[in-house]
Amino acid sequence: MKVQWRREHRGGYAERERDGAILEGEALMTTITIDLPDDLADEARRRGLLEAGVVEAMIRETLRRRGARELLEAADELAAAKFPRMTMAEIQEEVNAVRSARR
Repeated sequence: MKVQWRREHRGGYAERERDGAILEGEALMTTITIDLPDDLADEARRRGLLEAGVVEAMIRETLRRRGARELLEAADELAAAKFPRMTMAEIQEEVNAVRSARR
């Protein structure tokens, strides 16, 4: 399978926040070209899987699942590290130290 993509302006505008300011900019879209075996492409087309909205939903769902899996893996790694438990007072001290450093 081969995948190609490019970004282009599709009209309209997008608002982005940078340093608290809302900026008007261009709406960007990415065009993706995928080479698939004919039988797979035919089946996907028959089932409506090659529609732009469906492909977008599948990609978003895959990203969500991977993000959740990565979060759980990180939690497992943290649990395996066997750090000593902190009391609520120790946690509050750390929070206060971070807040002080940010001021």
